[in-house]
Amino acid sequence: MGDLKKIITRSYLIVIAFVIVVAIFFLNGPHISNFLKKIILPELEMATGKGVFVKKIHINIFPLFIEAKGLKIFDDDGEMIIFTKKVKAYIELSGLLSRNIIIRRLVFKEADVTADKEKIDEITGNISSYLLKERDTSLKVKIKTVEIKQGKVNLKDKGTNSIFKLDGFNGEVILDKIQKFSASAQKISIKKEGWPEIHGDDDISITLQDKDVQINKFVVRYSGTRIT
Repeated sequence: MGDLKKIITRSYLIVIAFVIVVAIFFLNGPHISNFLKKIILPELEMATGKGVFVKKIHINIFPLFIEAKGLKIFDDDGEMIIFTKKVKAYIELSGLLSRNIIIRRLVFKEADVTADKEKIDEITGNISSYLLKERDTSLKVKIKTVEIKQGKVNLKDKGTNSIFKLDGFNGEVILDKIQKFSASAQKISIKKEGWPEIHGDDDISITLQDKDVQINKFVVRYSGTRIT
């Protein structure tokens, strides 16, 4: 009797392992990638107000996240303004039952932003409006934390005739009742007409609650000088 139980237990484990392997293989296949593109890309274009291209999308089971590789966002003239090597959206299962997509953490790896400041402000405004908009399907999207790893930024501000660059940028924004923002950059460069070019690096941490702003950490290094 004991041997029979062992055989049944082992059989169950083999079946479960086989199902998991098949699921992983299926969820990483081209058909799933194309299916997810048809669902996700229109939403991304609606959120950003711009054209969006993704090379591949797949689902990971443990832990549960959706990963997009080769994400590109184009302006109205067809010029690429944002490229991200990988984007991972870690999803909470608890929200799906109530028709809420809760993204616990949205991670951008090696994001490269090259654009006019006005275009980035426009995209930021579009995303904020998208997240606040009531959906006909009653489906709501909530993002708790946004993280950027090893990003690059090259912004041109026509209003001030200046160029702002960041290299090796790491940042995290917690979007909760008590909002927190932290960021660091290995290299900062600011060019402005009539000014000498500024180079440095920074490490900043800020907490926002209602109208209160608390600066937890503020370190800027410029030409060998440390400002805290």
